[in-house]
Amino acid sequence: MPADAKETDLSSQFIEMLMTIHNNFYRQTQIPLPLNQFAVLVAVRSEAKASITQIAENLRVSKQQMTAIMDKLLAAGIVAKEKDPSDRRCCLVSLTPKGEAVLAEQDEKVKTRLNERLAALSSDQLETFRQSLTTVTQTIDSMFPA
Repeated sequence: MPADAKETDLSSQFIEMLMTIHNNFYRQTQIPLPLNQFAVLVAVRSEAKASITQIAENLRVSKQQMTAIMDKLLAAGIVAKEKDPSDRRCCLVSLTPKGEAVLAEQDEKVKTRLNERLAALSSDQLETFRQSLTTVTQTIDSMFPA
């Protein structure tokens, strides 16, 4: 098999894995917010503090859409906004304790669902799964060094 065909096959498998995770865990756990708001929360968590422009670019969302999403999250007390000390024209967004709780609750739902499914696996299957996750995580980390 040519190298580019192998890469395409891996790309397809990776996308299939992501969709499987989404369909079996996130879609099944009733995300507590509209998906676009939830995606912003996850993006803010990964950055700790980020500008609204940076979040919009990372999520490929227009500034107009991001403004509407942020207004809703701010009104709900899920995120906080403060002036960027290095650039007073920009605002930085961070999670509030309420926003952290929303994400922690969702994470817990996903973990619970996973643990329920893991209980049905044999010890050999669990070890294979653990090793596979470690390999995938290490490989992805090596592809995107810090």
